Amino acid sequence: MAIDYSPTGQEFVTGSYARTVRIFKDDGGHSREIYHTQRMQRVFCVKFSCDASYVTSGNDDTNLRLWKAEASEQLGVLLPREKKRNEYHEAVKNHYKHLPEVKRILRYKGVATPWL
Repeated sequence: MAIDYSPTGQEFVTGSYARTVRIFKDDGGHSREIYHTQRMQRVFCVKFSCDASYVTSGNDDTNLRLWKAEASEQLGVLLPREKKRNEYHEAVKNHYKHLPEVKRILRYKGVATPWL
């Protein structure tokens, strides 16, 4: 099990024997991002990058993996049309976030269960 705080101090990342890397806000609650792969083994170390945009994890299978701290964030330059689309999607989420169905969808993080 490993833990590391982001350089901003507002969130932290954990790695666990459950074969997942999770990012939490410092105010508690559920993890905002969950990372896992089918072949990933137990996670022994995790570390935020200096600019808090990436997370590095080291596993029992001697692999290092590099993850985006914001999984849905697109890398590279966004076109103006893509920026407008992202802003519109965020506005719709914020407008309907009080509805129970939308809350459930926004909160849902699919985590695969390990097969034994």
